[in-house]
Amino acid sequence: MAGTEDDGVIDWTAEAEAVIEDVKQFVKEIVISERIQPLRTGIFINVTTEENEKFCVEFCSQGFRVAGHSYDEVTDNSDIWYETPYSLLSTISPQYCLLFGNSLMQKLSDLQKSQENQD
Repeated sequence: MAGTEDDGVIDWTAEAEAVIEDVKQFVKEIVISERIQPLRTGIFINVTTEENEKFCVEFCSQGFRVAGHSYDEVTDNSDIWYETPYSLLSTISPQYCLLFGNSLMQKLSDLQKSQENQD
């Protein structure tokens, strides 16, 4: 993990920042919750999908889960955990799948053009 400190404690803020950087182009907004303080065991991230749906997502060693359906809200006791932010977003945001797929196709196209230019 990106945010593991020397004593084996995970820096959840650093981990969340890495997740945010990785998926921010596929959602309208994604930020670390300012109202719910990071814990030694995890952190909460607020997400607005391209469909304008708001979620509070718990991120911990178990993975990712929807904790609430508004920012800074922990009201959903869902026991459905996702291993990656991608699998969570695929479930809660159909537009995520489309945007991710388009991004992947563009990268593959760019790679192909780059290889053709080298020949």
